[in-house]
Order: sequence, then C-alpha cells, then structure tokens
Amino acid sequence: MATRYEVARAAELCALLREWPPVFPTEIGAPIQPLALGIHDALKILTRPEIDDAQLKQALRGYCLGLGYLLAQGRSGAWRHDLAGNPVEPVSEEHRRTAWTRFKTVKAHRERIRVTRRVAQAAQAFSTASSVDDPRPETDVRRSPA
Repeated sequence: MATRYEVARAAELCALLREWPPVFPTEIGAPIQPLALGIHDALKILTRPEIDDAQLKQALRGYCLGLGYLLAQGRSGAWRHDLAGNPVEPVSEEHRRTAWTRFKTVKAHRERIRVTRRVAQAAQAFSTASSVDDPRPETDVRRSPA
C-alpha cells in the first residue's frame, strides 16, 4: 500500500511526463505495483520535451527504491505491470530476493539516520538546558580538613 512517500515519488516522476500512467499510485493506501522490465523505454515516450533522460532515470530510481515499492516487488507471487497497470510477467525469484535484501538495507539505513538525528536532538536539548544561567550561587562542595 502506498504511503505518503510513494505517492510523492510517483508525483515527482509523473510531473516529468505528459500524462499520469495508471500503474502509479495517486493516493495513500493505493496498491503499489512492481513495474515491467524495460519500463524506462515506455516512460521515455511519455516524457515532456524539456525533460532530459537523466532526470527521468533519477525520478524512476527514487520511486523504485521506496520501501513500499521494494516490499511489493519482494512479495512472493508478485507480478510486474505495464504503464496501464496490466500484469505482464511474474517477478523473478532473483529480483524478488534482491528487492527483499534492498528493503532490509534501506530500512536499516533509515533507522540509523533516525537514531543519529534523535541523539543529535537530545544532545542539543541537553546543551541548551545546561547553558541556561543557574540562579544558585556557585559553591565549593569540597570539605576542608577538620
């Protein structure tokens, strides 16, 4: 099922095209369909004239590396779809395994980024809190010999 991320990546990709192909999700919760092999060539035909191939490839890559897309491609029994959304062939076992491996890798990478951000935010909050002037007078807590 498409999340906000997949819908946004699909919108970025389809903004480069003259029309929005039905295979791409248009709303959160819509099914994500693995794309047919060679879909790039079919997309080039729909690309707006001012868009170069590098932009199309980058947008397609961004969509295909989304967790939802990788999960859809990695599912057992998944089928690839043409631009109209019609199933054209099953996802090969090799591609299914590769998608599942990438899914786990991307998910772990994103989790590391989240943890790093949380640690940085906590350190910033601690630094800000400890730099606030303490209204108590400083005292020497060392005991003097009796």
